[in-house]
Amino acid sequence: MQQQKGVTKTVRKSGRVANVLIPITLIFVAAVIWRLNSAGLSTFFSSRAQVLRGGFKQCEKIYSEAVGAEDAAVLSHDPPLVFLSAAPHKSMLQPSIQPGGIYLLDLTSKNVSGIPLVGFSESIHPHGISVYRDQDAVYLFVVNHRNLGTPDQVLIFIYDQQKNQLIFQEAVEDEKFISLNDIAGVGKRKFYATNDNGFPRGSFRNTLGVLLPSFSYSSVVYWDGQQTKFAAEPGSFNMANGVALSNDKGKLYVTDTTKNAGSLRIFNQLPDGMLQETHAVVLNSGVDNIDVHPDDSIWIGSHPNLLRFIKHVIDDKPAPSQVFSVVLPPNAPPSVTEVYSSNGDAKNDISASSTALKIANFLLITPVFDDHLLVCS
Repeated sequence: MQQQKGVTKTVRKSGRVANVLIPITLIFVAAVIWRLNSAGLSTFFSSRAQVLRGGFKQCEKIYSEAVGAEDAAVLSHDPPLVFLSAAPHKSMLQPSIQPGGIYLLDLTSKNVSGIPLVGFSESIHPHGISVYRDQDAVYLFVVNHRNLGTPDQVLIFIYDQQKNQLIFQEAVEDEKFISLNDIAGVGKRKFYATNDNGFPRGSFRNTLGVLLPSFSYSSVVYWDGQQTKFAAEPGSFNMANGVALSNDKGKLYVTDTTKNAGSLRIFNQLPDGMLQETHAVVLNSGVDNIDVHPDDSIWIGSHPNLLRFIKHVIDDKPAPSQVFSVVLPPNAPPSVTEVYSSNGDAKNDISASSTALKIANFLLITPVFDDHLLVCS
């Protein structure tokens, strides 16, 4: 009889646990489905016709060893030269991350060549990159991922154009570099960087934040050459992704990939490096990296269907691509143009566009994983 009472108590306790866990699980599943729906679940099987605007007439694929050229930064508009950051990004969730490299693309010859790293002998898996120029040198800032459990770091190089090599200056590490994505150099030793998540990649909390952005604790950090601070506190973003400095150096642009189904957010830089948001442009797409053209237009690579992007990560099936050009007139509403849109599977196409640059007479589109670039002219 005593044993039966114990069993009864256990059953009742199990029942109470189930009564709590089942509603929580249902709420979680419903929230995930809602997030996926807002990210394109309703158009999961849809196709997007290839659209090309802005005076561009045709596109061609450029194959090279720079596989997974997720980010790009203009070195020179004349001649049209571009730094590429390339790596096998699917290895980021493996215990040992695979190395990548920094490359130089000459858009005139369509040639891609690797750039030697002088003074840096460790493995490099670059993600976001940024060019900063002063009177004496060209600096390249690089987000570098390392093995799971090892914090991200930012590498600073000076580019020697005569020898086509990057000369290592320093590696910056900080506990606030949690899940770095992109970077914007604002001085020789100063930069902003985005944490797309407030928890290290590979952790359960990181995955939870991807599915439920309210729990992502995404942020923007600022390194002033001496120390790091949160320029925008954790939780300020659903997923802070691309970041770029305005030409007048007074504003910072940040893409929030899942905020309001995808937004470009504009901030004023305060004297202490903190950010003050002024307004946002809702783009209804999974916005990624940013490039600011000399004419002040803002070019953004984007993922119009985030669910198909997730499927692309899993099984390499084509994912749609999209490119926006955004103009922010001082006393008028923003002007948004969809310059490129595709299903990712046409003859001259690219899957999962992450970066778009307008340079000379070219539109360069780079992918997260693909083995080619797309150059439109």
